Amino acid sequence: MHDEPMEPDALDDLERSVLSECLFRPAAVREASAHITGDDFADPRRGQVFNLIAGMVGSGSPVDPALIAAECETRAADWELRRREHPAKDPGPQWLRKGDIAALVGLGNAAVAESAAKIRGEAIRRAVQRAAVDTITDARGSHDTADLATRAIERLKVIRDGNRAVRIGDRTLGDVLDGPDGYDWLIPGLLETGDRLMVTGEEGLGKTFFMRQIAILAAAGVHPMAFGPIKPVRVAVVDCENTERQWRRKTRALTAKARYVGSVDPAETVRLECSPRMDITKARDLGALHALLDEHDPQILVIGPLYKLVPFAINNDNDAAPVITALDSLRDRGVCLLIEAHAGHGKGAGGARDLRPRGSAALLGWPEFGFGLAWHQSIEGAAEVIRWRGDRDERDWPEVIVRGTSKAGDWPWMDEKRVRAAEANGRDRYADAS
Repeated sequence: MHDEPMEPDALDDLERSVLSECLFRPAAVREASAHITGDDFADPRRGQVFNLIAGMVGSGSPVDPALIAAECETRAADWELRRREHPAKDPGPQWLRKGDIAALVGLGNAAVAESAAKIRGEAIRRAVQRAAVDTITDARGSHDTADLATRAIERLKVIRDGNRAVRIGDRTLGDVLDGPDGYDWLIPGLLETGDRLMVTGEEGLGKTFFMRQIAILAAAGVHPMAFGPIKPVRVAVVDCENTERQWRRKTRALTAKARYVGSVDPAETVRLECSPRMDITKARDLGALHALLDEHDPQILVIGPLYKLVPFAINNDNDAAPVITALDSLRDRGVCLLIEAHAGHGKGAGGARDLRPRGSAALLGWPEFGFGLAWHQSIEGAAEVIRWRGDRDERDWPEVIVRGTSKAGDWPWMDEKRVRAAEANGRDRYADAS
């Protein structure tokens, strides 16, 4: 279908009519959501309200236009307060006011699906135009000319991949049952293709090094908890918090040992990018990550920490939604995602530190495996592996990990149960005790 570009006034009327219909008819939200999200509105204030309504409908809450208007007024006031108190900081997009919501009454459009598709089409036009402007800017700048075409292609691929049509209902249960049951292991017993692991922990305990140990040993062809041989894994790391100098100081010995014990030198195969804060909800940074997957085809991507992947705090489901969507676009490429996140500072029911990731509750349900590391109360130099969400599949993650000592066979973090079993049988502490 070939559509002519819409005039700004016509698009403005169309967006207001769709939003009006969604305010008074919940079914309209579902019809529109099949084509658009709030990001597709030319007026970002309307997009925010659309996401607010869609979130209420998705949670089963009744959509009350009066409540929506009051919530918009509150958020608009908060925006104005942030703008005044911190004039040097970007307060984000404005919100519609109560009067703006009232002005939508009577503008409803029953042809919501068709209108939403047109809004999406105009969003694609704007995205392509922005990509063209960015490409021209790159071409006129001092960028590596060999990289110009790649950057341009990545921008367009992000737009294209966000516009793929979705077909629902083509497969029967029988089609699903006819498929294989086997695991596509990357690290036997721990991680398979497409898994998502999120790790939190007390500050200074060593959760970052725990993630590094998984990455470096897996790349070397060494099981990171059992320490037996496995098939080497292609690994990429995007570290938005630590510098290259810190990586050299912290991982040189681990890498040397993994090189000696493993079948592959991880220093030659692990792709490492120490990056400043990113915004993976924006096409530029997300496109760079997809370019990394295109060029190096990693099987495991270690990325984070989570709070460094966006320029704002993830305080609610609206904040979390675009972050999760961006991460899932990476996972949809078949890569296994490992993410470090920061825990909140609150206390749980028993007075212990609550290790759930800081921010929106939507983060709790996202990964296949989510656990936090906390100092063990009775074993010196040990950390408990505490689940803050139930595993989606049975895996052999340790219950307690212990720090290695100066013994030749020790690794920085080891499964306490395997260590005891190996020592009881007179084997080296690093031997595969499975």
